[in-house]
Amino acid sequence: MRRRSVVAIAAVGVAVLAGGTAVLATAGDGPGHREELLLIGATREADGAPVNLSATLYLPDGDGVGNGDGGDSGAGELAPAVLLAHGYGGTKESVADDAAYLADHGFVVLAYTARGFGTSGGLVHLDSPDYEVKDAQLMLDYLATRPEVALNAGGDKTTTRPNDFGSVTQPSAPGAQSGASTNGGAATPGLDRRATRIAVLNGTTQTGLARAVADRIEQAKFTIAATETNADQSVQTTTVSYRPGNERAAQVVARVIGVDGTSVQAVDANTSAAADADVVVIVGADKTG
Repeated sequence: MRRRSVVAIAAVGVAVLAGGTAVLATAGDGPGHREELLLIGATREADGAPVNLSATLYLPDGDGVGNGDGGDSGAGELAPAVLLAHGYGGTKESVADDAAYLADHGFVVLAYTARGFGTSGGLVHLDSPDYEVKDAQLMLDYLATRPEVALNAGGDKTTTRPNDFGSVTQPSAPGAQSGASTNGGAATPGLDRRATRIAVLNGTTQTGLARAVADRIEQAKFTIAATETNADQSVQTTTVSYRPGNERAAQVVARVIGVDGTSVQAVDANTSAAADADVVVIVGADKTG
């Protein structure tokens, strides 16, 4: 029988803005996985009211999973990810057994309660592209920020649970266009985080700010090419810029450091800053708090 017990409450009554995430608790579970209880900021309602969705992240146990202890390469054993949604009237608990089973077999699994159900906020919009579908994309975006998730995974990992959901094929990389599973077809081109070089420039006068942001990015398995002082140290808003072919990496980096997607842009062709980096982060005063 699957055991579940809350061992540490990290936050109670947390207000999470859209796109943000709060870890509410960790849980001790079966022999093959561990769990984190989350509140994930979802799409706001039409009147601007914030909506938080209740979610549980199931992480497979095992040496080196997502911790950077993968031997000479320095890369941990990353895992493919699965997003689980429940049926109408259900909650994330409706798929908890399936999620635990998948995590026990090496998948990172995010199960969440849809808006308007259970303890999730918001109203039910019946699979609206503007609400429920966008919420699902935010769930995938969150998975893409987890250092345990393999973004460059193919479509060849399969597990079978008899008399239940049959075979589950490894999904395409979180944060990719649709996030849909690949069922034997061509694998979605992945994102090799270790091969993606990130430069972090301090656009403020606060000492150590670039290094602090770089540490967060490095924890998400990207390679830090440089931490430098930006020529302009009066930058107010943090930006993430990318060189050709690296837009997707920039979007993931933005999610990792909590930057809005509107601040992701192509590098100015005339810029010479961090010329050998694929993605350039200029840290502004909004990160000094």
